Amino acid sequence: LKSTRPDDTAVKPKHVERLVGVTYQISGQYDLYDPILRKLWAKMAELDWRTTTKALYVLHRFSADGSPDHAAALKARLRELRRTRDQKRKEKYFNSKLLLTVAGADGTDIAPFKAFLARYAHYVLLRAQCFGGAFGEISGGGSRRSRSSAASIVSGGLRPEHLEAAKMILAAGGKCALKKGEDCDITASCVERVVNDMKSLTGAVGKAIERAVKNGGEGLSSADKKLVSQWCTFYETDLCPKAKEMLKESQSTLDRYGLFVQGRVGGASKEAIRIGKEL
Repeated sequence: LKSTRPDDTAVKPKHVERLVGVTYQISGQYDLYDPILRKLWAKMAELDWRTTTKALYVLHRFSADGSPDHAAALKARLRELRRTRDQKRKEKYFNSKLLLTVAGADGTDIAPFKAFLARYAHYVLLRAQCFGGAFGEISGGGSRRSRSSAASIVSGGLRPEHLEAAKMILAAGGKCALKKGEDCDITASCVERVVNDMKSLTGAVGKAIERAVKNGGEGLSSADKKLVSQWCTFYETDLCPKAKEMLKESQSTLDRYGLFVQGRVGGASKEAIRIGKEL
């Protein structure tokens, strides 16, 4: 309740860290997210845009920073709930149209914030259904026993469906950049997490590419080589440049609100990309 109170302050780090910390204290065999998602949906469905945005931010943090042991359960449970009808509100859970039925306090004009909320809601729901924290599905492809096997890396992490999802995440994330009149404590904290996601996604893809092209891609089939080449093209022409652009464009706004994104955008060397594209 403290994390989503309808005021103009961003969610306090100590509140969200306490919530996310629970995922590291409970075994992954327990269904942790069903009650959490239902509660977050109840807050998102409230009329005040600030409460809705903060609830989305908390979901974003669960998705990005929650325990990897619960990542698959979060994705599966969210997908299931989005297909389930909420009997109280007569719409499906996390219905985008209902999410945007928001208003401001005391008749405040919230048109700019509502526009941002629409883009951010799309991004968070997409991200939470596709990937866990730090995009481990991509960077962690392959079993522990066969980490040096390029084929296992491609079949585990650099899958075609992951490539399509990464492209959608990049496009949706880029649209979350703040426009004129949209910045405030709440929206700036949301964008800071999106920028961190773009940096993490770039790093995860770069790491997987480096591992896949090790030893010249030895052991890869012709189809796998083509797929690695597609990932390298995406990384070089879209992912890395756009992630850097978003970080650069957002930095001045984030600085005004005391928010900082540490580290550089990247993960794969130019040589690895060259090798991958020529496989």
